[in-house]
Amino acid sequence: MKKKTLSMTLAVAMAVSCAAVGVSAEEEKVTITLGRHTTTNPMLPEGQTYEDNAYIRMAEEELNIDIVDEFEGSNEDYTRQVSLAVSAGSMPDAMKILTQAELRELYENDMIMDLTEVYEEYASDELKAKFDSYPEGLGLDRAMIDGQLMALPAAGGDCAPMICFVRQDWLDELGITMDEDGDRVVSYTEIIDVARQFMAADPEGTGNPVGISAIPDLVWYEGEGAWGLNFISNAMNAWPQTWYEKDGEVVWGSTTEETKEWLRFCSDLYKEGVLDPQIGTRQWDDVTALMTNGQFGFAFGAGHTPSWGLVNVYSLNQDCKYKAFLVSDENGVVRHKHSDSAQQGMVVVSKDCEHPEAIIEIANLFYGKTSEEQAALKEKYPEFAEYEDVLKVDHSCRPFNINVTYYTSNLDDAVMRDKYFKGEVTIEDVEAYKESQRKTVETIEAYMSGEDTAPATWATYTASYEAYSLVKVLDEYEKAEWITPLFPSTTDTMKTNWANLEALEAETFVKIVTGAVDVDEGFDGFVAQWKEQGGDQICAEVAAQLGIG
Repeated sequence: MKKKTLSMTLAVAMAVSCAAVGVSAEEEKVTITLGRHTTTNPMLPEGQTYEDNAYIRMAEEELNIDIVDEFEGSNEDYTRQVSLAVSAGSMPDAMKILTQAELRELYENDMIMDLTEVYEEYASDELKAKFDSYPEGLGLDRAMIDGQLMALPAAGGDCAPMICFVRQDWLDELGITMDEDGDRVVSYTEIIDVARQFMAADPEGTGNPVGISAIPDLVWYEGEGAWGLNFISNAMNAWPQTWYEKDGEVVWGSTTEETKEWLRFCSDLYKEGVLDPQIGTRQWDDVTALMTNGQFGFAFGAGHTPSWGLVNVYSLNQDCKYKAFLVSDENGVVRHKHSDSAQQGMVVVSKDCEHPEAIIEIANLFYGKTSEEQAALKEKYPEFAEYEDVLKVDHSCRPFNINVTYYTSNLDDAVMRDKYFKGEVTIEDVEAYKESQRKTVETIEAYMSGEDTAPATWATYTASYEAYSLVKVLDEYEKAEWITPLFPSTTDTMKTNWANLEALEAETFVKIVTGAVDVDEGFDGFVAQWKEQGGDQICAEVAAQLGIG
């Protein structure tokens, strides 16, 4: 695809005159090509697409650019298309990548641009302040290689706790009480006991109820995503798929005794029939369909899960209600990882991109505006305001499917909403804090009063009132234990051995859970092979890289 180009003189003039506000509408437009990481339920109005929607139209008008999608894809399809672009040695102007390994590969193949200078010159003060709010290792430095800024990383705040969403209407119908003391914390064993009762009762008469389900990609651990079994692993102090430091040594959590016991527990659930017999083959849409069909009464994920998963259930059944809980062990201890933002991806810019400043200005537009500037944008672009405040269109429909917020934004928002609903602050106070939060609390009130029960309104209520309030609960919870993950860059041995180690782990863990191999024999054999096939060397390299031990 040929891009429109600017003369050097024009480009310099535009950079001087338009650094903060984008390219002047009186000059020739710049075309920016993207690789778009999509989702299966974007909540877009009918007829609108990832390439043609209010977010894109606003960006094109505000910055005087044309945005063209070179490829789009979700889940494995997107990963495949990124791999094809890398293998071909050709990529769009900008695209999202998901791993540090991809970043390192692009860097070593000289395919991506050093953004250090363009970020310093063009990034807004607000965007810089957000990245600067992160502790060392969790902000921009995650995208640094050899002192150069090689990507714009996601920075989604200290991630919300792993949450259990349970069908409250089923609990009511069956006379089941969860959380008797009202502290909003339930044990993982209590959840599983309720799953047994849901299976026995089959509240919606499906004839094929499922107790607990998950997709195979999450059988071990994958960030704070949904439809997984990490609600159990967290409670059991097992942290598979996580690097962390323990007793002065670097640990890959998938190889610990705690992970072995977690797998044993899940294997027992599988044998009992409580764990979905098709867990080895379920995909994201399959698990969502189980809930939509009334076969499955739980979801496990972060606070935003209602907006892109559970809303499908409510759209078909507006009697459905979900209650959100923190998950503990049997002694009431809630375990949580600090920010998992390294799992949220980053945006890289092609070395051949003619206008990298446009990439930073897109980031400014969506992540680098103050509350007052955001309000002004909504007034100028009513369709954008409707997307944000009424339709709750998924933010993957923005040019970059990442999020950039202040480190404590989830907690700060939860505290402000809590104060408002307790009558401690006025709606004007909420708006002064953050204009978007006024819209959120008004939407919650509209649902609670019965004035507006549309799916998007329900999703905001369930996420922001039911689920994200647990961020504040966790912050104040006395029996909370935290671990801080490590986010190493790709090491030399990772380059050659990691793919095989990942495959070994995935295959073994699924076999253990589904009973294809004995827990002890299978796990101990996996650990031995993992160590021998480069795992021990990788641990040593990570330790040296991070200065541990």
